[in-house]
Amino acid sequence: MLTLSACSRVQLPSTWDSMRPVMCSAGAGPAAQCRLLPCDPGRHSITIIHMESLTETPFPTAPAPWTCRGVAFWFFCYTTSSKSHNQPLPPGTYEPLEGESPFAHNGAFKGGFGSVMVVRYNDTPIGPYDELLLLPGYFKLPHSGKQWLRVTRIYVSTRESVYNGRRNWNIPKTLGVFVFNPAPPLSSIPYSSIKVFSPDNTGNPFFCVNVTPMSFVPSIPFQSALIPLNMILVQPPLPEDEDWKRSGAVGTSQWKAVTPKMTGWIKPVWCEGGLEGGKWGNGEGFVEGSGLWSFGTCWKELMLEFGPDEFVNVEGKKAK
Repeated sequence: MLTLSACSRVQLPSTWDSMRPVMCSAGAGPAAQCRLLPCDPGRHSITIIHMESLTETPFPTAPAPWTCRGVAFWFFCYTTSSKSHNQPLPPGTYEPLEGESPFAHNGAFKGGFGSVMVVRYNDTPIGPYDELLLLPGYFKLPHSGKQWLRVTRIYVSTRESVYNGRRNWNIPKTLGVFVFNPAPPLSSIPYSSIKVFSPDNTGNPFFCVNVTPMSFVPSIPFQSALIPLNMILVQPPLPEDEDWKRSGAVGTSQWKAVTPKMTGWIKPVWCEGGLEGGKWGNGEGFVEGSGLWSFGTCWKELMLEFGPDEFVNVEGKKAK
C-alpha cells in the first residue's frame, strides 16, 4: 500500500500497473478514498483524485486545471447591441435554479458573438461524459464597464461533472441524457444528429441538431488562441440545490474567471435544428435557437484545457 499526503501525481516503478489501487491519507487523519486515472501513455505515473469525506459529499473532487479530450460541435450566433438592449434573453436561457436567483441578474447582457457547443468527452479527470452548453454572448459586470463571456446553461451526462464544474468554475451544470446518432459510413464526421433529454422525460428531447459535413472542404488544424475575441469566461456565484448531494448542483459564493483553450482539427459542417419547425430547443429546456447560423464546425480531435479558476470582484479585477 502506498500512502500519500496532499499530492495529485506520483511516479511509479516501471513494473507497476498504473491502475493499481492506492490509499491516500492527509497527515495523521484516516485514509481517504482516491480514484486513479491513467496519465500520459508510456509514463509510469498516475493521477489521483482526492475524495472528500462521504459525510460532506458523495462525489469525487477533481480540482482544476483539467485537460480533456473528445469530439465537439461548435455552432454560432451573433446578437447586436441594440437587440440585446431592447429584447430580453429568450426562454430557456437559464435552468430554473439559476433563473430564479441573482445568477440571472448579475450584469446586463450586451450581445456579441455567442455559441452552442455539444461535446462528447472520452478523456477527462472524472471520466468520459457528454455536454451541451449555451453561451449567449457578453455580459457587463456590475459596477464596471467591462464585458465578458458567460455560460448561462449547460447539461452534462454525469453528476461528477455537475458537481466539479460548479465547484471549480461556477459553471451552472445540470444533468441531461444524450443520444448521439452515428453518421453514415465513410462520413468525415462521427455523428449526424444529437439529441438531449431531461432525465425525467426521456421520450421527448428538448434539444436536437442535425449535422452534415461540407463537401470538398478539408479538415484543418486550429486553436482557439487564433480567435481575435476575448475568450475569458467570468461566472457569477451559483445558487445551491437543496438536494445537491443527490443532484451535484452545489452552490458557490464568489465570482470566478477561467480561459478555456481548445486545439484540434476542425471540419466545417452544415447544421439545422431537429425539432418541429426546425427549432434547436423547445424553449423550455433550451433556447429555440432562431438566431443560430446554419453552419458550424466539428472538432474531431479536440483537446480542451480548463485552467485554474481565478477569483474576481464585480469590477472585473482579480481578487488577491
